[in-house]
Amino acid sequence: MRRRHRITLACSHDAAEGLSDGAASRWLKPILAAWPRPDRQPVPRVVALDELFEELSCPTKAARLEGIDPAIIAFGPGDAKSVVAQIADLMHQRRAPGLLLFPDIDTELAAFEQGGVLIEQWDASADRLAAQLFALTERQATIVEMGLERLRASDEYEGVAGEIGRIHEELSLAASVQRDLLPQQLPEVDGLEFAAMFRPSAYVSGDLYDVVPLPDGRIAFVLADAVGHGVPAALLTMIVNRAVHGAIETSARGELTASHIAERLNDALCVVCSRGQHFATGVCGVLEPATFQVELSVAGHPPPLRLRAGTMERIDPTGPLLGVFADAAFEQVGFRMEPGETLMIYSDGFETAFPTSDDAPGRVFSPQACISKLAQVNDDATELGGIEPAMNRLAELVSQQSGSLHQTDDVTALALSRPAEGVIARPAAA
Repeated sequence: MRRRHRITLACSHDAAEGLSDGAASRWLKPILAAWPRPDRQPVPRVVALDELFEELSCPTKAARLEGIDPAIIAFGPGDAKSVVAQIADLMHQRRAPGLLLFPDIDTELAAFEQGGVLIEQWDASADRLAAQLFALTERQATIVEMGLERLRASDEYEGVAGEIGRIHEELSLAASVQRDLLPQQLPEVDGLEFAAMFRPSAYVSGDLYDVVPLPDGRIAFVLADAVGHGVPAALLTMIVNRAVHGAIETSARGELTASHIAERLNDALCVVCSRGQHFATGVCGVLEPATFQVELSVAGHPPPLRLRAGTMERIDPTGPLLGVFADAAFEQVGFRMEPGETLMIYSDGFETAFPTSDDAPGRVFSPQACISKLAQVNDDATELGGIEPAMNRLAELVSQQSGSLHQTDDVTALALSRPAEGVIARPAAA
């Protein structure tokens, strides 16, 4: 059922003094008589200007929900324009429509006409005033509905903003927990250097690396990459971390090998990924510092690189993905690191870190561009006096690429370096 609107007449003291027949007889009655739709004629009422001002300043709950009905406000020649401005501002704020009537209208008074507030002279015809008020009354329902939609949208936005804030806090905490799983300090071994780069594409990463000294003096290391991104992939990295340390803890009962670590990781992931929806790739290794002998097993991961001055060799023993085939076997290869050599292990996020063209419809990536940047690390280590400043330079190169603020994938690298004879590592710049 259509709500029947009211029409309010308010008159300033100065205007009332100039009317012999009263404000209602001067404007309200002729306007109602000329109303274009008698079946929609509003209910008239007359109030003091102070009362209307109070209603506009502190509208009732019903007025806030249903909107404020149109008003006719008559001002006299002696009324201050500051008062007019105050009334007009309140009407604009409350989306209250109405007519402001003046004996004469100058440029300054005309400036108050905006939105649903119209300016007319005292002697405007009743037909004209009635037509304007009728139009304002009819549009008011739409204005009110728009206002309610805005309020509903505002409430929903506040709810969404609060939920986003909660998720932000939880993800920030998750990122902090995940970083705590990474080595807080890499081992310090005579004749060897370690350095790492870890850059998630979002809050948390699907990549994980670890370097752990073994009881027998050797060093185990792992770099794993869970399929996907975000929280699901990050949860898999926690399983990988637990499995790595579980394998190391059991090594006291037997010699730990790279293939043994890979098998333990595979067994652990096969248990939690029984539906085949999640898996990971990885590189597992064991280093003997006394002889610089390295053992490696690769599980569906980009091949590690042996970097020497001017040369590069891919190490690619065969091995399936982690978490797909139970009781899978992983091939193991071994080699001795030579002076001036760096072993570079990296996640496949590097393959999308160096676009070859920013102008193409979709950015084009070249695996060769990725490999050349990684291979440069060994030469940079010689130039800069250590593997850590060389890895810092690599990180800077990644940051300079187009799209580095919104990486498409996690980027992680682990470097093991044996400096050339006579080369003394310099500390990385702070």
